[in-house]
Amino acid sequence: MKIGIITSGGDCPGMNAFILELSKLCGKNNYDLIGYIGGYKGIEENNFIKLNFDNISGMALGKKGGSLLLTGRYEDLKIGEKLIKFKQRIDEIGIDWLVVLGGDGSLKAAKKLSDLGLKLVGVPATIDNNIIGTEYTMGFDTAINKTLQVINDIEDTATAMPGKVYIIETLGGDCGNIAKAALDEGAADIALIPENPISDDELVKLIKDKFNEGNKYLIMTICEGLNKTMYYSEFLKKALNKKVHISIIGHQQRGGSPTAYDRYVARRFATQTFNLIKKDISGKMVCYISGKFKNCDL
Repeated sequence: MKIGIITSGGDCPGMNAFILELSKLCGKNNYDLIGYIGGYKGIEENNFIKLNFDNISGMALGKKGGSLLLTGRYEDLKIGEKLIKFKQRIDEIGIDWLVVLGGDGSLKAAKKLSDLGLKLVGVPATIDNNIIGTEYTMGFDTAINKTLQVINDIEDTATAMPGKVYIIETLGGDCGNIAKAALDEGAADIALIPENPISDDELVKLIKDKFNEGNKYLIMTICEGLNKTMYYSEFLKKALNKKVHISIIGHQQRGGSPTAYDRYVARRFATQTFNLIKKDISGKMVCYISGKFKNCDL
């Protein structure tokens, strides 16, 4: 059996750990695992490497961020005619199953290919944790921990030099889950996210209330998708008459070694993926729901 695998869209910590585990499971069962380079485009170009566990196990993939297979976005799959031609291309090169690791856009394309008859399993792999059907997406824990580490470091200075406001911009596109997680974990005092808009006046009042309640400094996370980090910096300086400092985490948040939890999730997702293929159950996405690793419809 020939199983193709791609990492699509943005990379996230845990992709390599997934690839390593799936290659081990395939090797034990004499399945051929083929990794296509650069996401969906790698399939179109038939650009691949054979993922033999014995050959890649010495690469310490489990602790590496990014993706051995590289990633890429492929807008052509949004077009009906090109989607059909892409499915024909898959049939030509003889892929029996396709495993797609990626976020919302990548998995939507996977669903379309599944509807055309391709045997396929989707894997929610994005730091944004915003895929419907699963409570957790691979890479989210690592991204949260990057945010907390930045905040922890800033708090040393904030404690030594009180009276200031610190704005930390997180990744996440239009999804505020990472910024909100810092608030939920008690690391941030305020989280500005697209899902919960707030007026300038409300924000100023909220910050003033925090200081009046005893805050010596204020930590505020903001989702990049708002595109208002610089605006709030200048606005709050004038409105509060306080110094406001900005830290933009950027793509450092998406890279680096995955946490122990994301490595664990990657291995469990790989096992669940392999079990679906072995049982010939297609059109599913592996997921994490109520403390258990399951599968749901794409």
